[in-house]
Amino acid sequence: MALVQTKTLVYPRFWVLLIGFIALLIGYASWMPIKSSLAINTNDKFLHFITYFIFTVYILSVCRQRFVISSMILITIFSLCVEFGQSYLPYRSFEAFDILANIIGISFGFLMYFRFSNDWLVLIEKRL
Repeated sequence: MALVQTKTLVYPRFWVLLIGFIALLIGYASWMPIKSSLAINTNDKFLHFITYFIFTVYILSVCRQRFVISSMILITIFSLCVEFGQSYLPYRSFEAFDILANIIGISFGFLMYFRFSNDWLVLIEKRL
């Protein structure tokens, strides 16, 4: 069971910038109007779960061990801000179950990262 990355990243600034880009993408997708003609016939809560699951695993892969708790708190605050922000949009609505799905995704991402972490970003950098 790997608890932290054993190797350092060669391009840490790139991976941190990618975190910001992904956060902007999540925010944009969460606040844009839903067009009924383009609506995907899927479970909305599953999309929330999988988005924050992947986002959490990625952020924890970039951060060092000392930033794990801070990262978890910031991801949770980010998801709360996105959800509460939807309540102010005329074409979106606030749903408490969306927050629950986000938090479950964050929690599972946290658990899966510490169970299966194996320096996958370092392996990607070697191929660049």
